[in-house]
Amino acid sequence: MRISKILISLVGAFSMLSILLFSCGRVAPLPGDVMVTEAIDAAAGPGANWKDAKAKAYKAVKYYPQDPNARVMLGLALEQCGQANNALDEMKNAVELDKENFMAQFNLGRMLIGGEHYDEALGPLKTALSLSPGNENVLVLLGRVSNVLGLYDDAIKYYAALARGERYANSPEPYNEIGMALVKKGEYDKAYAILVEGLKKNNGNPSVIINLAILCDKHLNKKDTAIKLYQKYIEATLKNSELEGKRAEVNKRMKTISGLQ
Repeated sequence: MRISKILISLVGAFSMLSILLFSCGRVAPLPGDVMVTEAIDAAAGPGANWKDAKAKAYKAVKYYPQDPNARVMLGLALEQCGQANNALDEMKNAVELDKENFMAQFNLGRMLIGGEHYDEALGPLKTALSLSPGNENVLVLLGRVSNVLGLYDDAIKYYAALARGERYANSPEPYNEIGMALVKKGEYDKAYAILVEGLKKNNGNPSVIINLAILCDKHLNKKDTAIKLYQKYIEATLKNSELEGKRAEVNKRMKTISGLQ
């Protein structure tokens, strides 16, 4: 009998609680991490629905305005829904709430680059790198920003770190970027050596080939080598119709060089 009375009392207590909740128009929200996960799930996979993700992220921020991860998710959803300015504001809010949040700092830097605010992007990207040392996504952006701002030594440092990383270990891209930074510094012999190294990683990479050709042509007075590289570029890009105009320029330059010899 005692157990029956206890159960009846519990049922009565829950009934009263439900009445109070509904009478106040309030329902207890899910935990913040659960709400953020729901927003992430809505944006993931082949059936991604960013509008749904935005609605779920808004809800998470409404109930947990001090949760930086909710702000990050809302910022990403707003960006995907074409609301770049609002997205940037949310990412700034996330950073203010938690300066040690990698995703907030990284995405703030990335969004600032998207708006061509390169000088402002440096700070959050450097913080992101300190929070995730060697992160290749951050290094790519830092190298790009440094190049745009004329900080060529910094750009070389970031791209050299990329070249040592796993993803770019056999890629010519970091070498190409380092080579071009050295060209801008006027260090042509060093640039040549680096671009040659890049070509060893991928002998048919059009970007490295054309940059090496121009370096030999314009700065090192290696006209014969330049002609061979220009021809190599034409052969490497022959199937790319979008580069037809560039190939025409290269052909014209080759004829000019041949006429000078």
